[in-house]
Amino acid sequence: MNHEDLIEALKRMPGVLAEFLRDVPEEELHRRRGRGFWTVYEHLEHLVTVQDVLYRRLVLIRDEEQPEITPFLPEQGGSEDAAAGPRLGCEALLALYTRRRVRQVELLAAADPSVWDKQALHPEYERYGFAILVRHILFHDGFHLARMEDLLLLRDEHLTSP
Repeated sequence: MNHEDLIEALKRMPGVLAEFLRDVPEEELHRRRGRGFWTVYEHLEHLVTVQDVLYRRLVLIRDEEQPEITPFLPEQGGSEDAAAGPRLGCEALLALYTRRRVRQVELLAAADPSVWDKQALHPEYERYGFAILVRHILFHDGFHLARMEDLLLLRDEHLTSP
């Protein structure tokens, strides 16, 4: 994928997510389908939380000469948003996700072409860098959206392990 295609796909994800959420009945948002499975809401909350982490990584790779990435471990502390008090509703989470995605897209659109080739060190990956991270953001969104759809639509016997 070229840079413009990646940016365009990332721009479109809030709309895809919004359309999906319109199809989720309220009673399905917090339904736990089995031990170890996240709920649809927890996937949404994670997508919102991780956007700031990913933005900071993009900035780090853009700005640092030899960027080193610290792994994100959601089980060791969730979002500041979630820790701040009562859980947000889906509309508020979607709005937050959208604002954070717009900020990412603005950064990507303004990035010098040389930044896209920059590499970074990440203890979990053999290779990592700006372009890989941008692609990863898109794939990460897709992974969680696919899991959310599975939780909504699949019969229990067809759910894959968490």
